[in-house]
Amino acid sequence: MCCMNFSIRVGMSVGARRWPGMGGHTDSWGEPWMGEVLRDDDPRAWQGRGGCSGVLGARVVRAKVRETAKLRVGLVPVLWHFEVPTVHWERVAGLRRYDEDLAMWRRERRRVADAEAVAREVA
Repeated sequence: MCCMNFSIRVGMSVGARRWPGMGGHTDSWGEPWMGEVLRDDDPRAWQGRGGCSGVLGARVVRAKVRETAKLRVGLVPVLWHFEVPTVHWERVAGLRRYDEDLAMWRRERRRVADAEAVAREVA
């Protein structure tokens, strides 16, 4: 169970209940994706958004986004460690500590494996 009241900190490793192969059999599941919470003024958080490049571009885009109040609705930039590192703005409520995400993933794999074992015994 996720504790939605945990404190998000810059640099924190987080998960979001996502992992490679999650739509397939548990044997094809990879470990959950790990992300790193960035500062909202980190240039990586703005790269590729609104013609942003570098620190100056990040400041311009950040100012525009603040005008629309995007940063005030519980969003934080997360650098996801995919094959190609990618930043997504995520709702804080959808994140959890990475160690908690990994533990949930392990429990879910075990639960499915146990259910399959029971089904084989019954068959």
